[in-house]
Amino acid sequence: MSRTPTGLTIAKIRGVKLRVHFSLFFLLAYIVFVASGQFPLIVGQSGINPFMIYGSPVLWGVVFALGLFLSVVLHEFGHVWVAQSMGVKVSGVTLMMLGGVSEMEKIPDQPFAEFKVAIVGPLVSFAIAGLLWALGAMVSSPNTQLFAYWLSRANFVLGIFNLLPAFPLDGGRVFRSLLAARQGAVQATATTVSLAKGLAWALGILGFFQFNMILMLIAVFIYSAASSELMISESRGLLHGITVGDVGVRTPSLSEDTPLKEAASLMFQTRSRVLPVRAANGQPMLVSLKQLRRVPRDSWSEVSVKDLMIPCPLVPESTAPLEDVLAELASVEFLPFVEGGAVAGVVRYQDLADLVDFRSLDEGFSGKTKKAG
Repeated sequence: MSRTPTGLTIAKIRGVKLRVHFSLFFLLAYIVFVASGQFPLIVGQSGINPFMIYGSPVLWGVVFALGLFLSVVLHEFGHVWVAQSMGVKVSGVTLMMLGGVSEMEKIPDQPFAEFKVAIVGPLVSFAIAGLLWALGAMVSSPNTQLFAYWLSRANFVLGIFNLLPAFPLDGGRVFRSLLAARQGAVQATATTVSLAKGLAWALGILGFFQFNMILMLIAVFIYSAASSELMISESRGLLHGITVGDVGVRTPSLSEDTPLKEAASLMFQTRSRVLPVRAANGQPMLVSLKQLRRVPRDSWSEVSVKDLMIPCPLVPESTAPLEDVLAELASVEFLPFVEGGAVAGVVRYQDLADLVDFRSLDEGFSGKTKKAG
């Protein structure tokens, strides 16, 4: 819910950009393939006379995939609307192959605030399932009844799956929120992560024996996300009191019209692989050495930074607590930061990770010293 992958913007709802990651297209194609194959089975389970159904299995697979896509959009915007009601700024939602990701500020440290934001997703899925079931009971059209039956069942399963107590699923955040009231945030996260990893192993083994690639991908995704969540939780405590400006590297910024040749020269001079860019719209962006290398060197004089610069999920002030930008930084590795209204430099995830390592080492020595005393 707080990471920022790139994607194609397809709509803007309540000021929130809806993006589609390229990986989602593979999932939608897979859903169409599977749904087309299961179409006769679904019709049989619905109890509807198959001779009353119009359209080919492939067409129904496409309709089902689009309906499921819209259901996931509503699920994710359920999180958004509750977060916005708490005053949390949400800039975008990106739908990916293995779920949706909301770009939002840190949820307020209020009792059960995370619970409220997380639980609404499954509740939206259950509400959609209920409404579709009611629609199927009210109409007489066999085609509408089949659509309502199929998508209602899918939303119910989606709601149940999201309630599993594992990160990054909604159920993991609900479970942590409830545990945090007794154990504290760090211990609650550790407990939930252990549960999530166990679930990931179970899903992975099940997927392996069933030759289910999607299930195995979900298992890897859950295990990786759980490990990342634990790291972020533990790091926040070690980074308490440190600001973005304390760790950020102050570098010159580029205008978006700067030729790549000049950008490469400045990277060499500053020994920085990433530089901030002052975009014409006033939004600081980034350009990296990795991007420059994708352009032939003999074109560096003709191509400008504008053609390569990438947007950022967050542009913090130098005085912002480092722990508040940890999740976003872990996702994108680099963020520009501002000071006094002007772009001041770049804060890098690797520098933050090094700081966490050294501070944890320092705490270890401090603990031994106290025991020895």
